[in-house]
Order: sequence, then structure tokens, then C-alpha cells
Amino acid sequence: MPTISIRTSFKQALIGSTALLATVASPAWAEEAAKADASDIVVTAQRRSERLVDVPMSVVAVNAESVVKSGVVNIHDINRLAAGVQMNFAGCCTQPSVRGITTLTTGIGYENNVAIYVDGIYAPDNLSINGDMGAISSIEILKGPQGTLWGRNATGGAILMNSKAPSRVLTGKLELGVARFGETSESAYLSGPLSEGVRASISAYNRDSNGYYAQLVNNNTLGDHAARIRQT
Repeated sequence: MPTISIRTSFKQALIGSTALLATVASPAWAEEAAKADASDIVVTAQRRSERLVDVPMSVVAVNAESVVKSGVVNIHDINRLAAGVQMNFAGCCTQPSVRGITTLTTGIGYENNVAIYVDGIYAPDNLSINGDMGAISSIEILKGPQGTLWGRNATGGAILMNSKAPSRVLTGKLELGVARFGETSESAYLSGPLSEGVRASISAYNRDSNGYYAQLVNNNTLGDHAARIRQT
């Protein structure tokens, strides 16, 4: 009996030690797996293609699959993808904020302190960036001052939005949407080869909404919509 008791205790201790070892080692394995996944992500945060793990700055990179799952269709939805990023509105103008850095002046012709690039082209106007993108390939959010690489108005950071390249095979997508405040939206994307070695793509969208502001007439009754949105 004593021998059996000693062996049983030793067996229980061995099982417990193995379980403890597995518990301690699991985070390390998970971290290594995360590093392996991150090593496959390629970004252009420093104006050249390189692995995300090699970029010495805070970068949030989101691929096309994650963009679709998050329901991101335009710049207004980017705050769903990264902490410390907000998309503020001032009438018809969009004011992005990264880590609290934004601008106090807004209006047609004014520029933000967070640089917006669409397919490598700088979009300075805070009105023209309101449109949808029919086929987003990836989004990179660079946090912190980026003036050295991305020019002026990048005090708070930079947001790089890239659309899908023309496809080798014929592909397309059509989306129809209905939302609150009488909003309807249509989006279409078509891409494919035109001839040997020549490919092209085209996308279009339309968005119409009554907005959530209503005008008050003289007798304090609701009149027409005061902030109707129409984008094409």
C-alpha cells in the first residue's frame, strides 16, 4: 500500500508539472505564431514594400478580407479598424484624428493634419475624401508624425487607402444597401483582362440619404431635410 501511494503521488505530480509546463509555454507559442503571421504582411509605410515587422513605427495594416468583415466602405468607417483613430464630421467636411491630433479649422479648401492618400495620390481636400471606395484592397494607418515621408499635413499621421488592382480573370461585385434616415446605396465593381497583357477595372457608387437633421418652419413643425446627402 505505501508503495502504491508513493507511485500515485509521483504520477499526479508528473501530470501536474506537465500541465503547468504547457500553460507556461502556450503564450510563447501563441506569440511565435503571431510573429509568423505578421511576417507575411507587406506594407508601404516607408514608401517601399517591406514586411510589417521590419517597420520601426506604429502601423495598423488591414487587408481586403478584414476590410470586408469590418464593413468598411469609405474613410468614415476607418475608426472601426484601429484604436486612437476617429473620423469627425463638421457639416460636409471630414476631420480625421489620430492620437488626438486633428485640426480646428474646417471647410471647403481647408486641409487636415492627418494626410490621406488614395492609391498613392494625396487627397488634401476634406470634402473630396467623403466618397466610397468600390473595391478596397488594403488600408494602412500610420500613427504619429509622418511629414518626412508623406509630406505636409501629416502631423497626426497618415492613412493610406489602396484599391484593388485589375484582375487576371473576369470578376465583379454588386452591392445594394438600405439604412436609417431613408438612406439607399448602390456599389458596383468590374475587373478583368481586355487583351493579352492588358487588364482594367472600374468601380462606381451612389449614396442618397435624408440625413438626421430636419428644418423647423415658423410654426415649430418639421419641414424638409436640412442635411441631405447625395454622393456619386
